[in-house]
Amino acid sequence: MYHKVEFPDSVVVQDLRRLINQIFKLIPLREEQGDWQHKIDTVLVELYGLHAMFGDQLDFLKLISILEGLKLYGNFEVYRG
Repeated sequence: MYHKVEFPDSVVVQDLRRLINQIFKLIPLREEQGDWQHKIDTVLVELYGLHAMFGDQLDFLKLISILEGLKLYGNFEVYRG
């Protein structure tokens, strides 16, 4: 529940799947010399927003910290395996 609005679980799950797909697109985007940094920023903004809305229900700390680390150091090879 966020600001007294109840979101159906199916809507939350669907949005999380969409966001996960965006995260998986980061590695090929970087390998193709695409604008992966912009994509990572977009994903992070969404994660921070979801954390603000559902932080007590979902654990975002690990995912946010990994993406922030990738943004800072760009070492995707660590996560390929």
